[in-house]
Amino acid sequence: MLARQVAESLSAFVSLPASVALRTPQKHQVLELRARLLDTATQAELAPDALPGLVEPYLAALEAQMEEVTRTWLVVHDRAV
Repeated sequence: MLARQVAESLSAFVSLPASVALRTPQKHQVLELRARLLDTATQAELAPDALPGLVEPYLAALEAQMEEVTRTWLVVHDRAV
Protein backbone atom coordinates (compact mmCIF):
# COMPACT_ATOMS: atom_id res chain seq x y z
CA MET A 1 0.00 0.00 0.00
CA LEU A 2 2.72 2.48 0.97
CA ALA A 3 4.76 1.65 -2.14
CA ARG A 4 1.72 2.43 -4.31
CA GLN A 5 1.17 5.74 -2.48
CA VAL A 6 4.78 6.78 -3.05
CA ALA A 7 4.48 5.81 -6.72
CA GLU A 8 1.31 7.93 -7.00
CA SER A 9 3.11 10.84 -5.33
CA LEU A 10 5.90 10.58 -7.91
CA SER A 11 3.30 10.60 -10.68
CA ALA A 12 1.77 13.75 -9.20
CA PHE A 13 5.21 15.37 -8.89
CA VAL A 14 6.01 14.76 -12.55
CA SER A 15 2.81 16.57 -13.51
CA LEU A 16 3.78 19.71 -11.55
CA PRO A 17 5.35 22.70 -13.30
CA ALA A 18 8.39 22.37 -11.00
CA SER A 19 9.29 19.10 -12.68
CA VAL A 20 10.21 21.10 -15.79
CA ALA A 21 13.45 21.98 -13.98
CA LEU A 22 14.45 18.32 -14.07
CA ARG A 23 16.70 17.20 -16.87
CA THR A 24 15.87 14.13 -18.92
CA PRO A 25 18.14 11.74 -16.95
CA GLN A 26 16.54 12.94 -13.72
CA LYS A 27 13.06 12.38 -15.15
CA HIS A 28 14.13 8.87 -16.13
CA GLN A 29 15.19 8.24 -12.53
CA VAL A 30 11.72 9.30 -11.34
CA LEU A 31 10.02 7.01 -13.84
CA GLU A 32 12.32 4.08 -13.01
CA LEU A 33 11.70 4.50 -9.28
CA ARG A 34 7.96 4.74 -9.90
CA ALA A 35 8.03 1.51 -11.91
CA ARG A 36 10.05 -0.29 -9.21
CA LEU A 37 7.64 0.95 -6.54
CA LEU A 38 4.63 -0.27 -8.53
CA ASP A 39 6.33 -3.68 -8.90
CA THR A 40 7.07 -3.73 -5.19
CA ALA A 41 3.45 -2.85 -4.40
CA THR A 42 2.29 -6.09 -6.04
CA GLN A 43 4.22 -8.23 -3.55
CA ALA A 44 2.22 -9.80 -0.74
CA GLU A 45 4.91 -9.09 1.86
CA LEU A 46 7.82 -6.70 1.87
CA ALA A 47 11.09 -6.92 3.70
CA PRO A 48 11.48 -4.13 6.25
CA ASP A 49 14.21 -2.50 4.16
CA ALA A 50 12.42 -2.82 0.79
CA LEU A 51 11.01 0.70 0.56
CA PRO A 52 13.98 2.48 2.15
CA GLY A 53 16.23 0.53 -0.21
CA LEU A 54 14.35 1.96 -3.19
CA VAL A 55 13.63 5.46 -1.97
CA GLU A 56 16.76 6.49 -0.05
CA PRO A 57 19.18 6.30 -3.02
CA TYR A 58 16.70 8.34 -5.08
CA LEU A 59 16.42 10.96 -2.33
CA ALA A 60 20.21 11.25 -2.14
CA ALA A 61 20.38 11.71 -5.92
CA LEU A 62 17.55 14.25 -5.79
CA GLU A 63 19.37 16.23 -3.11
CA ALA A 64 22.51 16.36 -5.27
CA GLN A 65 20.44 17.41 -8.28
CA MET A 66 18.75 20.18 -6.32
CA GLU A 67 22.15 21.46 -5.20
CA GLU A 68 23.17 21.60 -8.86
CA VAL A 69 19.98 23.48 -9.79
CA THR A 70 20.55 25.93 -6.92
CA ARG A 71 24.14 26.55 -8.05
CA THR A 72 22.95 27.16 -11.61
CA TRP A 73 20.28 29.60 -10.48
CA LEU A 74 22.79 31.46 -8.30
CA VAL A 75 25.26 31.76 -11.20
CA VAL A 76 22.51 33.08 -13.49
CA HIS A 77 21.40 35.51 -10.78
CA ASP A 78 24.96 36.72 -10.13
CA ARG A 79 25.51 37.34 -13.84
CA ALA A 80 22.30 39.35 -14.02
CA VAL A 81 23.27 41.55 -11.07
